[in-house]
Amino acid sequence: MAEDRPPAYLIPIYQAAGRRYHVPWRVLAAINAIETDYGRNLAVSSAGALGWMQFMPETWRQWAVDAGHDGRLNPYSPQDAIFTAARYLHASGASHDLPGAIFAYNHADWYVAEVFLRARALGDAASFSRIERGYSLPLDARYMRQLGRTDDGVDIETAPNGALVYSITPGVVTAVASDASGFGPAYPVIEATRGALAGQHLYYGHVAMALVHPGQAVSAGQPIAIVGHAGDAARSGTGTLRSASQMRAETP
Repeated sequence: MAEDRPPAYLIPIYQAAGRRYHVPWRVLAAINAIETDYGRNLAVSSAGALGWMQFMPETWRQWAVDAGHDGRLNPYSPQDAIFTAARYLHASGASHDLPGAIFAYNHADWYVAEVFLRARALGDAASFSRIERGYSLPLDARYMRQLGRTDDGVDIETAPNGALVYSITPGVVTAVASDASGFGPAYPVIEATRGALAGQHLYYGHVAMALVHPGQAVSAGQPIAIVGHAGDAARSGTGTLRSASQMRAETP
């Protein structure tokens, strides 16, 4: 829907702030959408957060950026507020742990998931997940260039923390499992319901968090998790890389 997309004049601001502080601009736009509907609702929150990106006053004083170069630090200026949000996310570790930085912005797992889903919706869906004959790539195609294999799994070794993971088939989430010494916490297990993989369980390991819940039906190409260096990634064949996503298919 048109109202779910940012006004055109804001996009260069998101992009400039993202370049300066190494934060994906669509993440900044998604946060802005959640917090104030792109500035359409600038009411002070019940907790006292204010401005375009809803900062608490003490946080604003610590991190505010005069992006408009007018000598003022104005939370009701879209430039100042968006650059300040980018600066805060960068200081919170966005360049190496984007989900963690977003969680620092708002301490809620649902918020992290909502930001990533909105950020993906702002992009060209074809660049994130190509669906062909009912199947989807598990990650953005740009991350599929380096694959490895250990035991019965496939390692995808170039995906950064924060990348979305997609279900490769239609299916049903049978579990969101946890194995700290293996695939890590909160990784989705999906039983494929159609195609050549029907009846098999797919394990999407080494993720930061799942975006689905047991019993949920998913479609091919649907976001199901966020990449993160979790569990014993090195033992699973990812070497010293900080992030990887592994899929394993097996017959139940």
